[in-house]
Amino acid sequence: MTGKTIVILGGGFGGLSAANELRKKFSSEHKIILIERKKSFSMGLSNLWLITGERQHPSQGEHALASLKKKGIEYLNEEIVSISPSERRVETSSSSLHADYLVIALGAELAPQDIKGLQEAAYNFYDSNEAYKVQNALQQFSKGTIAILITRTPFKCPAAPYEAAFLIDSFLRNKKVRQRVNIKLYTPEPQPMPVAGIDVGNAVVKMLQERNIDYFPEHNVLKIDASSKRVLFEVDEAEFDMLLGVPPHVAPPVVRKADLLGPTGWIPVDPKTLQTRFLNVYAIGDVTTIKLANGMFLPKAGVFAENQAKVVAEKIFADVGGESSPTMFTGEGYCYLEVGNGMAAYGVGNFFSTPPAVRLENPSMQYRKEKEDFERSRITEWL
Repeated sequence: MTGKTIVILGGGFGGLSAANELRKKFSSEHKIILIERKKSFSMGLSNLWLITGERQHPSQGEHALASLKKKGIEYLNEEIVSISPSERRVETSSSSLHADYLVIALGAELAPQDIKGLQEAAYNFYDSNEAYKVQNALQQFSKGTIAILITRTPFKCPAAPYEAAFLIDSFLRNKKVRQRVNIKLYTPEPQPMPVAGIDVGNAVVKMLQERNIDYFPEHNVLKIDASSKRVLFEVDEAEFDMLLGVPPHVAPPVVRKADLLGPTGWIPVDPKTLQTRFLNVYAIGDVTTIKLANGMFLPKAGVFAENQAKVVAEKIFADVGGESSPTMFTGEGYCYLEVGNGMAAYGVGNFFSTPPAVRLENPSMQYRKEKEDFERSRITEWL
């Protein structure tokens, strides 16, 4: 078969998984090119361990992308300037590439500037450097109110804000100051992780109540007054001494400028093949939108990006060989929800079923160990 050029945009969960799966399948006559502006990859789960000091510094969770070259994957550490999906052409800060197949895995960008006062008042713990600042601030915190604020939906890693609340609670109890600290969690969601169903939501609410973490659903933030340390919602307002914020998430600017987005503000794809409306152009992970049978949308989570990448790799390989691919994305996924004291719960299910069939297993130390193994195995496999 004639050598093909497959270009992957983005070096996160989806991009790294796609690049590795494709390289395993294709011989060296086929070029696998990954473009990423960052020089390293780190999992978002590492930020939670930074908050509590389990990891002392962001560098402990960072892994150099340059090692991709040893696997026969071309890595371009460049900024993507423009994407032409109809031509499958990508312009970077120093290159112009044409792809036979294009895989867009650019994720979601954080937009704290979209909420007035958020950047000035809150720690953005979805950023590793900001999570590191939370670690230092918590060391000094002994009295007052810590608020965790989800500003908008959708957001990636839907369990992360709840995990942050649980881990901060556990940290303060071990520090023996929890009785002097109020922990409050505010969200526009009607319940925790609503797409997972009422039973999962109720289970998380129960765990919050057991730890005396105050929970405020259906709270849409308008703005934050950094000087008076107040959050103004549509319905009321709240005071805080320390604020951790989940910023609004948006599609990256280069994706917004391309003719790719649908009415949701994300890239619509075929739910089973991840094909966009453009020939031989796929999109995977957080940059996509997939509407479920219940009217909600598939959560933005790394495990889905990873599974989607495998489907796309199979599809491209079959297509190059002139065959049909039996592999389809099934909507199955799982996650580990940390609850403190070295334990995690385990959520697993099929989000394509009607309604999504998701269950949450009780917390255990084993599930927390599995979460550590999850990170370790992916880093070993991909880099």
